[in-house]
Amino acid sequence: ALRGTRILNGIDDLGVGTLPHTDPSSPPRNYSAATIEGKALCKEALDLSVDPSKPLVAVGFGLSVDPSKPLVAVGFGLSVDPSKPLVAVVSRLVPQKGIGLIHSAVGRSVEMGGQFMLLGSGHSDDVFKHMANGPLQIMYSEALAHIIYAAADIVLVPSLFEPCGLTQLIALRYGAVPVVRRTGGLGDTVRDVDNGSQNHLPANGFVFDAPDESSLYGALDRAIKLFKDEPAKWQELSISNMQDEVSWNKSAKEYVNLYNSIASKD
Repeated sequence: ALRGTRILNGIDDLGVGTLPHTDPSSPPRNYSAATIEGKALCKEALDLSVDPSKPLVAVGFGLSVDPSKPLVAVGFGLSVDPSKPLVAVVSRLVPQKGIGLIHSAVGRSVEMGGQFMLLGSGHSDDVFKHMANGPLQIMYSEALAHIIYAAADIVLVPSLFEPCGLTQLIALRYGAVPVVRRTGGLGDTVRDVDNGSQNHLPANGFVFDAPDESSLYGALDRAIKLFKDEPAKWQELSISNMQDEVSWNKSAKEYVNLYNSIASKD
């Protein structure tokens, strides 16, 4: 009988812009698991970039990747308040990514006392255009994505299907906590905090199953509650996530082992 072997994707640890302690995009400073306080400074810098004279809208509204210009009007409910978790989505805006769930998460995050930042573009962006009450710019910028990862406390990935996904892996590397729907590689790489360690690997996020608001809210609410009620535990989780091995180094070794096992059968 045929037998398949599953090897997960990884992220590039060699590129300058792939690690928070070397990423030139991370404002105002780089950080690591040993200097996790730098993440809070990145969040503060993003919050301060909002121009209070302009309406708060979504999907990178009014954002500029021109370093000579400030970032303005980003997200919903943004304010310089370390007690408010920043929920972020960095995604193509297409049906696969769970557009309806992202839309629902905006209001829920603010309702729960959080902030929400969405960066992306795609043919399903109309729903977010209708949420805007001011000048709108639908855009995607890799540099800006890294700024958001550096600032985010929670990264939401509510995909309807996902062969593997890199967003949740990048979130882990930047010390954010992923909230994902259990599908494909998302379910393979994110282990729910309330279920403890799994397969000798530490819990690293929050998982929900059904592609509906009730399931989404269950996971998102749990994440926001942990952030607000148990800051010390949240920081431990953030540090642990940064130390999680999600690079191609691990996946490459698995490929080598697989090829060697095939060769040994010849």
